[in-house]
Amino acid sequence: MPRSHVAARPRKKLRGSPRERLLQAATEVFTSRGYAATSVREIVERAEVTKPVLYYHFTNKEGIYLALVGQLLAEFEDRLAEGREHEGSALERVTAMCTDLFDLVLERIDVVRFFYAVFYGPPQSAPFFEFQVFPRHFRAAISGALRGGFASGELKRRPIVHVTTSVEAMLNIATEIALTEPERQFSSGDLARLISLLFEGIATKPRTIAPRSTTNRVRTRGAVNAPAPLLHLPNS
Repeated sequence: MPRSHVAARPRKKLRGSPRERLLQAATEVFTSRGYAATSVREIVERAEVTKPVLYYHFTNKEGIYLALVGQLLAEFEDRLAEGREHEGSALERVTAMCTDLFDLVLERIDVVRFFYAVFYGPPQSAPFFEFQVFPRHFRAAISGALRGGFASGELKRRPIVHVTTSVEAMLNIATEIALTEPERQFSSGDLARLISLLFEGIATKPRTIAPRSTTNRVRTRGAVNAPAPLLHLPNS
């Protein structure tokens, strides 16, 4: 009997401006093949544009890579800034910052997957980028909210680095679940409950925070075998 063949699933057509399609295409190809193995030809074919169009917008492959990484981290910085403006208790401020960031992870899961694939890929395979800046800003923002909680008497005084690291770990775990176990549909509400549980242990008067209305707002798609942290990067 002749061997049956299963037709390959057609790839989804990319939409948007040529620049947007190039960024989408680069995200896909870099994630699946790695930076070093990816060619400009593969990116432009996936984006359905010509090489001169890529060179016009990004100069070369390194340029489109740096644009992708820079754009993602800029979005995280913007979302963190929004969270820092939240008023309320230390618990409410920390929860707002973390859930705002996790919402962005879910919204941009494909680019976050690319981020993991590149950052934890073979050394020297991609152009240098200062990845540690955002994690430092995140830790500083969380530490600032915690200091306010210590000063107001809301929280018991504990080594701030320990509490900050615990909060950071919870966001990292949520991100890993979104990437590796999307079927769990872990939401911002779930993350808020984890943070509330942590704060019950250090609050002078234990209280909980009602989950924000972000539960299951965005579904994750696909998974990546890279159970490593997005935010907990080495200190420089």
